[in-house]
Amino acid sequence: MNTTERPTALVVLGMHRSGTSAVAGGLVARGANAGNALLPSTSDNANGYFEDARLVAASDALLASVGSAWDEPGPLSRPIVAPEAQAAMVEVFCALRGRSTPAVVKDPRACRLVPEWSQAMAEAGLRPAYLIVLRDPREVAASLQARDGMSAYRAGRLWLEHLLEAELATRGAPRVFIDFEDLVQAPDATLDTALGVLGLGDVLRPDLARGTGVEARLRRQRAEGGEGEGFAERVYAFAKGCLGTAGDGAVIAAAFDAFRVRWLEDAESARAALLDARAREGREREDALRLLREVRNGLALADAWGKAPSRAPNPRVYWRALDAAHSEDRSCAARAQADGGFVATAGGPGISVDRLRLDPDDRAGVFEITALVVAGVPVPDLPAAVIACNGVVRPTAGGLLLVAIDDDPWIEIGLGSTAPAGTSVSVRFDLHGRGLPELLWSLVEQEATGATRLRELEARVEVLVGAVGALSEDLAERRAADAQAAQAERAVVLDALDRLAQQSAEILGWTRRRTFRYWWRRWRGEVETPEGTP
Repeated sequence: MNTTERPTALVVLGMHRSGTSAVAGGLVARGANAGNALLPSTSDNANGYFEDARLVAASDALLASVGSAWDEPGPLSRPIVAPEAQAAMVEVFCALRGRSTPAVVKDPRACRLVPEWSQAMAEAGLRPAYLIVLRDPREVAASLQARDGMSAYRAGRLWLEHLLEAELATRGAPRVFIDFEDLVQAPDATLDTALGVLGLGDVLRPDLARGTGVEARLRRQRAEGGEGEGFAERVYAFAKGCLGTAGDGAVIAAAFDAFRVRWLEDAESARAALLDARAREGREREDALRLLREVRNGLALADAWGKAPSRAPNPRVYWRALDAAHSEDRSCAARAQADGGFVATAGGPGISVDRLRLDPDDRAGVFEITALVVAGVPVPDLPAAVIACNGVVRPTAGGLLLVAIDDDPWIEIGLGSTAPAGTSVSVRFDLHGRGLPELLWSLVEQEATGATRLRELEARVEVLVGAVGALSEDLAERRAADAQAAQAERAVVLDALDRLAQQSAEILGWTRRRTFRYWWRRWRGEVETPEGTP
């Protein structure tokens, strides 16, 4: 090696689980220096990773700065700006440059970050020489699935990206292609060939006493059935033709460029599919949330208007004088009695009870109030005594019905001379939660029926309108002898159209009279009763 040149740093490139650790370990066994801050070995890689932990952290930071990660496929957005990570890499390479033996650095992430690694090594005064390690993508996918549960599709996309990015970025630099299968079968011979291509065969000689550490058991996954037929397998089959060489030449570069174009197109398609899937997922999530809100609203309505309340009413009684307002300090909860009624004590010394307000519950609903007795005296005409309410009041045989669609329903009753002034008075009444009247439930079905009939009539009218237009055009073209017959035919159609219009108007009125909104307005006295209302 020419000592006047920049010291060489061997950079081992290759996809995760491709045997890069075995290559780096074999070089270390021959005397290469990997540094002292290596990742510890694990059960997945008992012989060690030979990766500097600081370089791994810096590479992760570079990927994260552009929204990626080691297991996230897809072209990286450049330029990558991460000054702290870049400075950390330069510091590591400077420390390796100060050693007397050639440095070896390895991290599969570097395949996608060759420009950034090369810049850092240049700043540290090192000359990179690349060993690109190949392994059958099917074996890589099987290994990643076993270790990380990664899908074969994701593993294949990552394998392509690691190889094609590394091949493009190392063109023109010292490099050699190595296959993991060859390394396992003949480790010394494979490393000798690779180092010879890089011009380092005389520097890192085999150490027969130490060996290489490469063992056949390291290859746990094997691809069966010959060469695969997928895109990654075709790229792998071509790349194997570069083994033991630098893979130079215009023909090889053109082939890799074609592979790269195909990979970028597939990556863009995958990105578009992912964005579409995320958009559909978002729409489905919105639909689910909307459905959830509708279900909750429906449950709330069912709870308020159902035929049987889910719990007994919880009434409260308020009282006031004519010149005062209702307040919480002049109220009390009504107590349920064994006979089903409710009792409360209103008023007190010096307090005049001229008005009572009954709050049958704290939620919307339909409530029947009967048998109101104040100070032992029944209120004779309860509906007539009502002064105000926040719903609709209708008389019943024994009292009144309060229909309230708002929470916290209430009804205020004037007592006149019923309650003695300045004393406590007893209040007793019967209260029952009622379901929505059957009439309103039937209106929902009738409204839907009317809408269906209207749509049918509209379709028939549209056909007849078209027929009238066609006949009108035909009249101008017919001879005088046929004009009278055509006019008669047109009159028949117009008569049918007129009858349909009348039916449509009748059905429209029938439908409107059967809507919940119509009946609610009628109960509140906001519309007049139309003629013929059933």
